[in-house]
Amino acid sequence: MEKIKREKVGIRPIFYAPMLWCVPETVLKMVLHEWNVKNIFGFPSGTLDLTVTEEQIRKSFDGKWRNQLVAAEKNNITVCNDTDEFDNFVKIYEEDKKERGYEGVPDNLLLFLKDKGDVLDVYSAKDEAGTLLGFDIFYLHGKTATYLVGWNSAEGRKYYLNNLLLYKAIIGAKEKGMQTFDLGGIEDIYTESVAKFKRGTKPVEYRLAGEFVRF
Repeated sequence: MEKIKREKVGIRPIFYAPMLWCVPETVLKMVLHEWNVKNIFGFPSGTLDLTVTEEQIRKSFDGKWRNQLVAAEKNNITVCNDTDEFDNFVKIYEEDKKERGYEGVPDNLLLFLKDKGDVLDVYSAKDEAGTLLGFDIFYLHGKTATYLVGWNSAEGRKYYLNNLLLYKAIIGAKEKGMQTFDLGGIEDIYTESVAKFKRGTKPVEYRLAGEFVRF
């Protein structure tokens, strides 16, 4: 915190999301260092252990979630793991944010990460006619894969595509040597349906302190 204060003199506002648990001691520490609380609820998420077998991962899912996955697997859907259409996905995601009125991950951050090399994992799904049904974007860092972006068409939701894409990404991350899969946020207040969907994978939940700001 002191390093940021020294290096960013004159730049305002500064947003900072420390890797600290959401407890009163953390808030007190930040406030004493002249940071203002931006979100009193912090940042909640959950993780899956990728060091166990694929069978164990699948069995750990909620029964309803697993049944939806089975139903999705029975459809003639092609899932690809590549970044060939990444720029187009970002444009679709940008339009979706505008239409539905949510912030999501900034587009320029996604493009920045793409230019950093092999740090993004992208899964997309198409039907028999080659029509895009949905895509998910994940960030690979250290031994962890973190969920960043998910988009599904109305048709894709009918096929339980969310379940299929997320499962493919979980197993894909395991095969790439990742040990932990972070669901990238489980927020009940703003995105209750998304939180319910992610909880279907039975993650170990946690809550970080969230964002702070200096003006």
